[in-house]
Amino acid sequence: MIYIKKITAFLLATIMLLSICACGKETEEDAIESGELVVVSDTTDINLGIYSIDTLNPLETSSKSVQNIMNIIYEPLFTVDAQGGSVPVLAESYALSADGFSVTVNLKKDVKWHDGTVFTADDVVYTLSKLCSSKGLYKKTADKIRSFTAISKSQVQINLEEPQPDFTPCLTFPIISSRTSYCTDDSFVPMGTGSYRFASRSGTELILEPNTGWYGDSVSQKRICVKILKDGNAAAEAFNVNELDAITSDELDLSVSTPKNNSHTKTIVSDNMVFLGFNTAVLPVNIRRAAIIAIDKKKILENEAYGHGMPADSSINPSSWAYQEYKTGLNEEHIDTLIMQEGYRIEDGIFYKDGVALSGGILVNSDNAVRVNIAEAIRTALNAAGFSTYVEAVSYNEYIERINSDNFDMFVGETEVSANTNPCEMITGSDNYFNFDTTELSAKMKLLFGVTDRTEYKNAVTQCMHTFYVNPPYMPLYFKTENVIYGSYVSGIEQPVLFDAYKNIEKWYFYDKNGKEGDSDGNKK
Repeated sequence: MIYIKKITAFLLATIMLLSICACGKETEEDAIESGELVVVSDTTDINLGIYSIDTLNPLETSSKSVQNIMNIIYEPLFTVDAQGGSVPVLAESYALSADGFSVTVNLKKDVKWHDGTVFTADDVVYTLSKLCSSKGLYKKTADKIRSFTAISKSQVQINLEEPQPDFTPCLTFPIISSRTSYCTDDSFVPMGTGSYRFASRSGTELILEPNTGWYGDSVSQKRICVKILKDGNAAAEAFNVNELDAITSDELDLSVSTPKNNSHTKTIVSDNMVFLGFNTAVLPVNIRRAAIIAIDKKKILENEAYGHGMPADSSINPSSWAYQEYKTGLNEEHIDTLIMQEGYRIEDGIFYKDGVALSGGILVNSDNAVRVNIAEAIRTALNAAGFSTYVEAVSYNEYIERINSDNFDMFVGETEVSANTNPCEMITGSDNYFNFDTTELSAKMKLLFGVTDRTEYKNAVTQCMHTFYVNPPYMPLYFKTENVIYGSYVSGIEQPVLFDAYKNIEKWYFYDKNGKEGDSDGNKK
């Protein structure tokens, strides 16, 4: 493959000098101006890592490491951009039903599988049938799908269990061929439609080769060598000695490790939301509203989660185009007023009602140090506001059992939210963790169904959030962030996204530390 890229100042000077030496005199025609596009060939292998291989079946794997590699081979109906908007991949276009119960997807017609066969709606239907019985990383999406059908060879309709806002950002699971020899064990052989195809596997590596028949705009000349490693620590070590060209924060956790010198990092806001849940059957509405005012989520993020996240006011990813900051209009001066409306009076800095202090436990699983620290920070903030709270750090099994049996006052939790910009995650169904009556919020959610105009959608989100904060069942704290870390010599990178850590890997090329074209070990070519 031939790559076109902007020439660096160093390379520019080198080329101009060589031109003068070769021709004896630089003419006006020969001169290369700064920023001019030049053609450079780069065929060096890209080195990545993989571990925890349960299966290479992208629908069945529970390994994030395997998922990252399979996303190079396979393609979804849609991906998302850096602002969380859906971007068609194998889809051409789509239409949403006004009731939020279905999405109709029109498929691209010029796509072929790596074996040369044509991609059709039958492949999508086959994928959905396997997805709905899978236990892999895409299971949460499958749980929302009720039925599906191929309307034609290039059109599929997907029907949902419950009405949803635009569901296309959730259709990011890999599409597999209906001719695939499907299995769930380690013998599965990948075969997708992506820019790279699976070539071979040995005991130490997987080899991916460029898909020369790919319909995309550029096909790489590079192979990808995926080294099979013991675990994430081994991947981090391999990256730090230049054996890998890029890794994710699943392997190299920036909160506990420092990458090699001159590496560079791009951050993704993940779909994992950390929150404080309320038992609405125990805590009156104004007590919950007062608690939200008393808790400084930004301070908690910085001090207890080491800044590895983004504060959030709703369950919409804060990097999304649909995200809206929400101001309740209340401040610390309103805390006393809200609590007193529930019949409490303050004595010696603590609120009492009928001689009983405003108390409550903050449930948290003891095996998660960050969450325990968050619970302690919340306790401190609430007690400073006149509460008398305490932390209940218990085993994970007891933590889950008590939440499921409604045996809690508050709990620190984390959930993987849907990508479909739902501002009321966890509370729009008939059942929820918070003993919360969803009637009013469900009515507001109807404003989001079938809406594709972004301004109209944002206005509807604001109305949903207003209803949410008048009677809050939980308090969003922050969304965790993930990272992709690259060697300093890796260029041509585009911003990675939530479901595509190695986005546009077919466009990567390498330079050594002096700015000259080189291989991934920094050797000049």
